[in-house]
Amino acid sequence: MKLNIEQKKLVDLVNIASRGVSAKSDMPILTGLLLETTDNGLRATATNLEIAIKHEVQAEILEEGRTVVSGKLLAEIAKMLPDAEVNLEVDEKLKIKCKRSKFELSTMNPDEFPADVMESKDGEFKTITGLKEMIDRVIFAVSKDEARPIFQGILFELNKSGLTLVSTDTYRLAIAISRDITADEEIKVIIPGKTLGEVAKMISDETQVQMKVTEKHVTFKIGETIVVSRVIDGNFPSYKQVIPQKTVTKMQVGSREFLEAVQRAGLVAKKQVKDKISPIKLQIKDDIVRIEASAADVGTLSEEIAAEISGEQLEIAFNPIFLEQGLKCFSGDNKVEIHFSGPLSPAFMKKENYLYLILPIRIL
Repeated sequence: MKLNIEQKKLVDLVNIASRGVSAKSDMPILTGLLLETTDNGLRATATNLEIAIKHEVQAEILEEGRTVVSGKLLAEIAKMLPDAEVNLEVDEKLKIKCKRSKFELSTMNPDEFPADVMESKDGEFKTITGLKEMIDRVIFAVSKDEARPIFQGILFELNKSGLTLVSTDTYRLAIAISRDITADEEIKVIIPGKTLGEVAKMISDETQVQMKVTEKHVTFKIGETIVVSRVIDGNFPSYKQVIPQKTVTKMQVGSREFLEAVQRAGLVAKKQVKDKISPIKLQIKDDIVRIEASAADVGTLSEEIAAEISGEQLEIAFNPIFLEQGLKCFSGDNKVEIHFSGPLSPAFMKKENYLYLILPIRIL
């Protein structure tokens, strides 16, 4: 293999593909990037057997070939090279030349690389619009608990009514809906949150996203990048059942004003030892919402904001991080509408095509 490539394109190639490199693996080959020439340039592939990422950039191909090299090391080298043409050549080792810099890197056998382990010719690609915004609205509610893999995923439902993404860590629930995307045949699959998080990072305003789903895998085409991921086996919980049907208190408040007040309260509530977080308390009555936070050896906060309130007066407490993350999805709106079903029942905020539900914390 022998080729010339611009330094910036090499950085782009390695940075995107190396997101699929395995951080910890008993298989050294999974820490590597598969580099191979194509008709149009140079392609890099990385996989940890759960997700595979392929990215291609233009390059001047002098000799065809392929090799596997440490993904982490190549990424570090690429970004440190001068902004100039880079020559790559494989002769047992990968030789990298850029101006006066010369590297020789150890390589691995490309025949041992599981490049096509998740590839499938089944299924048809469908164009998905507005996916990044939808992912951003639900990704933060994905669970980090590895013992419960279902909750580490995002439910992806596509049918005649539209596209719905749902995530929950059992303490909150996020639902994003698009009516602009439909399908005659229903698609219902649980996609790892980490996969959709990587997909969202790759989408720009001009990027077209295509997607196909097979029995065990989901594939995304994002410009010159392909992301293939395993799906999560199992049944996602019946999320519609947890949304309260009865509202005892409804509050409309300036979204930006309320968010900033919650963030100020969080400065006190989050300053706890051993990762403990104090709840913030809301007192809702007489068209005023009073926000209170206190933490031992830290201090207190108290702030009042005008609001439009209907129904019963209420005192309720929440995890400040969970409340803040949900409110950020409404920061571009003039007001946020919050429905309460009692001091110990779930509360939810909603707008067209989006709902965020959060469980309260018992006030001691």
